[in-house]
Amino acid sequence: YQRYAAAGIAPDYISFQNEPDMFATYEETLFAPSETSRRAGYAEALIAIYDSLSTLPNAPTIVGPEPLGIGYNNFQGYMNVLDETKLGGYAYHLYHAGDGHDNSLNNYKNPENFRSPMTKIASSYGSDTKPIIMTEFCSMEENGVESYMVGLAHIMQVGFTDGKLNGYIAWELFWGEGKGQLIGVCTNGWGNCTADEITISPEYHAMRHYSKFVNPGWKVISTASDETALKTVAFVSEDADSISLVLTNSGTTALTLDRPK
Repeated sequence: YQRYAAAGIAPDYISFQNEPDMFATYEETLFAPSETSRRAGYAEALIAIYDSLSTLPNAPTIVGPEPLGIGYNNFQGYMNVLDETKLGGYAYHLYHAGDGHDNSLNNYKNPENFRSPMTKIASSYGSDTKPIIMTEFCSMEENGVESYMVGLAHIMQVGFTDGKLNGYIAWELFWGEGKGQLIGVCTNGWGNCTADEITISPEYHAMRHYSKFVNPGWKVISTASDETALKTVAFVSEDADSISLVLTNSGTTALTLDRPK
């Protein structure tokens, strides 16, 4: 962290281990929720890293535990044994939602799979003092499918309403060889690239609807709709003089909107 800061990159938030529960075929670091005879403990590591960082001026805030998914009370399994005072925010990924909903693309097609586990976390940890950030998720498929755009917009609606998210980070915002799920970048001669070009995926436009019209510091306000298929979320500016309303038609029938009240 000190080397990054010396180079002018001093993040406000850090996570010391991405997906501590993920078994991978490549080099990895696994943390059990707490130390066992076979595996290091996330709870113990959190204390050690927090104590080390606390000696620095303007130390970054630690967010965690950032597990692979939120199904099967996976997030809570880590939270229940760690010292919550050492965390300045909460982070998780969405690669599974539990109850058999363990396929990323399936969850893109069925975003409501996330509502129950997100709500459970928000009811226990959502507050105005510590943010909840969804720090990584994607469909695990290549770009170009319009339904993924609707799925992403709907997932974000679930997160910013019942999930009480303070931030959402889509994985593969930029990706090489033109295969990015939001934006694919190619340079002639790189991998399979034959030209210098950028490919914009439909999913990019879902993210753009939120990021372009919702500014830092804005807060979610309650909304309601008579249409079950119409998923709504609204954000109000810090001085309460502007509102951005993001609407997602999750159904297959076109909807005509009157001026929102």
